[in-house]
Amino acid sequence: MLAEAKGMILDDIELICTLEDSKKKSREITKNLEETTEIEAEINESRNLYTSVAVRGTILYFVITDFAAIDSMY
Repeated sequence: MLAEAKGMILDDIELICTLEDSKKKSREITKNLEETTEIEAEINESRNLYTSVAVRGTILYFVITDFAAIDSMY
């Protein structure tokens, strides 16, 4: 609309309303992006708490599966 505006831009009320709406949406998107960044940091922090458990679980799994190579009884 801005590229196709003819005459005085300030006289085009529809254009001004559209620009104001765009400005509001931009603020909302910026706010949501900040919230998303904070939530992502919390998720990463929580996930990192389980890393040691995952490593131990992996080791335990492979040790148990290797038991069959040691003795068929396992």
